[in-house]
Amino acid sequence: MANLNMKKIITLNLFLLVTLLSVISCKNKKKETPATAHKDTTLAIDTSFLDDKNYVYQNILDTRHVKMINRRTNDTSVDNNIYTDSSYSRKYVELTVAQKLQLIGPFIGKTLDVKPKFARDLMSAYFISKQKKIGDLQPIIVWITGDDYGSLSMIILNKLHQPIDGYNLDGGMQPGPEDIGDSLMKFDLKSYSKLRNREITTVRMEETDYKDTTKKDIQIDSNVFKTLIQTDGSFNTKQTVKQHFVTQENKISIE
Repeated sequence: MANLNMKKIITLNLFLLVTLLSVISCKNKKKETPATAHKDTTLAIDTSFLDDKNYVYQNILDTRHVKMINRRTNDTSVDNNIYTDSSYSRKYVELTVAQKLQLIGPFIGKTLDVKPKFARDLMSAYFISKQKKIGDLQPIIVWITGDDYGSLSMIILNKLHQPIDGYNLDGGMQPGPEDIGDSLMKFDLKSYSKLRNREITTVRMEETDYKDTTKKDIQIDSNVFKTLIQTDGSFNTKQTVKQHFVTQENKISIE
């Protein structure tokens, strides 16, 4: 009889132990659930930047039509907005901190050889135009500005709304005039792009002047590039024209 009672006690203790372990396991699972749910939420991709209301323009064909105007509130300062023209009736929408990191961080990181957070922390960016889709690809155009940098850039997004590649349609690094020896000074004269489906034609012109103002010759270098948007969303660029002009006494010669 004593052995039978002992077996009952052992069986009961084992049952209580299994029950206790099951309760502890369930509590741990409940504790893990909120953390897991939070992790899944943070991985969600923000696609609100594709709303048409963010873009003043739709499918621009020539970047020369795009103007960025600051509005002066007095003689020394401007407001925080950038407008399409001097009527100040339409303003561009600025990217949020998260959008700068998501959309232009990879492009600026590769272009300037910096970490993507450089764009997030030290640059400003504005939505300009939402272009027509090319298959599953969605091109958007943004204005990016920072210290010694200003560009009108196309960013290509894949069907998951993630940036694939970028291309400067206008501008880029703007360090100021470049000295050439002791007598010449070169600076960017103008740049612009024309867009047609997958093809982009970009013109970039540089002017070289004599530092000696008594010398009137002006040299202009004109370069034309053809860029094709590939099916994978990358850009393939080739130079098609390279010309050197010299102006002298209202005459232009081409070298």
